[in-house]
Amino acid sequence: MTYLIGANYFDLRMILAVTGDAVANGNQKQAKAVFEGNSNLLINIIKNLNNCKSLGEFSFKEPLKHIYPFCVINSYAKNNDSLKVRLAKKANSGVKAIFTQPIYEIERLELLLKWIDELPLKEKPVLVPGFFPILTYKTAYFIYYKLPGAYIPEAWLNKLKEASDKSPEEEKKVAYELSANLFNSMIKKHKKMHIMSMNNYDFVVSLLKNI
Repeated sequence: MTYLIGANYFDLRMILAVTGDAVANGNQKQAKAVFEGNSNLLINIIKNLNNCKSLGEFSFKEPLKHIYPFCVINSYAKNNDSLKVRLAKKANSGVKAIFTQPIYEIERLELLLKWIDELPLKEKPVLVPGFFPILTYKTAYFIYYKLPGAYIPEAWLNKLKEASDKSPEEEKKVAYELSANLFNSMIKKHKKMHIMSMNNYDFVVSLLKNI
């Protein structure tokens, strides 16, 4: 809370609340998880600060400048019902926008937007889907097997593997086509997006020029 108050003094008032990946997903298996707080706690702290209170109901003499909380959510889950419940819980927390992990199927974006639209909220958060271009089979393989909360269709994996076996040029051609088609489909469906370029700036610039 002290950091939030200090940031507020310097007019830093847009906060992305993130719990972070589980320790078990990292490469330091001997590390112990800490459960003192998570993104939900941080959002609750922000809500209280906006009401001139601490979590312990201590009232401030002077109000802080309004703080705007944001949060993140997985784009996929083994159980869609549990993901829908988590999305509703985050939306009900009062965040202004929800950023997702990368999406690789337009049907998934449509489903998330549908869930947001169905919420009985007067002020609904904006869904900001994640776009992460896949330009190599190696990257696709990593996301498919190693990245929690994200999923690449097997069709992508198979096409990129087949292309990479032929030549680097064919791999690049297929990867660019898959990612560009996905981007165009997503931007037609929903005008908001956060782009994770992984230093592929030229490719991203070429996409944005054709909007």
